[in-house]
Amino acid sequence: FPSHDRYDEIVAQLLSGEIYVVDIAAGNGAGVISMLNTIAKQRMENNLPKDLLDVHIHAIDFSEVSLSYYAQQLDILRTGYAGVGIEVSFKPHHVDITDDIALEIGISNINEGNNSSTIIHWQLTIPLLKCFILNK
Repeated sequence: FPSHDRYDEIVAQLLSGEIYVVDIAAGNGAGVISMLNTIAKQRMENNLPKDLLDVHIHAIDFSEVSLSYYAQQLDILRTGYAGVGIEVSFKPHHVDITDDIALEIGISNINEGNNSSTIIHWQLTIPLLKCFILNK
């Protein structure tokens, strides 16, 4: 899990109104969708402000089927998210994640095309969940 300083950076990005997530080994998106559902629930319970929050997801996986399912799930959930001020954009990236060089190039291309100084990189590795932030 992220350190206390990194946690503060994540919260600051939440409050800034814009989040950039690079979901590595994304699969069907369960990890990031769970995060979005938690944010939405906290907003519904008035624990977080309902100011507009733009979430930009870049999903990296080798399975085009999984990435397609991820997109479908977000399409289903998008209306509910919008009801609490969360707008989601999604870009799938078909990358061989077993090839370190291909993965590094894929992440680098996403980082270069991003305006944010802070990007949340999300990797779900069973049984370990890692969420880390890279500052440009």
